[in-house]
Amino acid sequence: MTRRVLLLGCGAQGKAALHDLVSGDDATHVVVADSDRGVDAIARRHPASRVTAKVIDATDEAAVAALMRQADVVVEALPGTFALPMARLAARCGVSLVSSMYLRD
Repeated sequence: MTRRVLLLGCGAQGKAALHDLVSGDDATHVVVADSDRGVDAIARRHPASRVTAKVIDATDEAAVAALMRQADVVVEALPGTFALPMARLAARCGVSLVSSMYLRD
């Protein structure tokens, strides 16, 4: 079964998520998207057959939606202010989303 994962954000949590996704068998291909052009170098640390990098701005709803529509699941590892907008966008795109968002007490 093909499982295409869109990973939004490649900061500390995103890098850890990417490592886990590529190390396991659950994802056949991961598209990692970040606004930092350094995402290309991070993606090149992994097999090209398993990881593709996209440089996008998370505020560009149309660009994010286009990537979401190509994914089986979205892993959102963006700053907290993006959690709810990305969840709403994923719902509109008909794709499941997992968020790394948490609240501190």
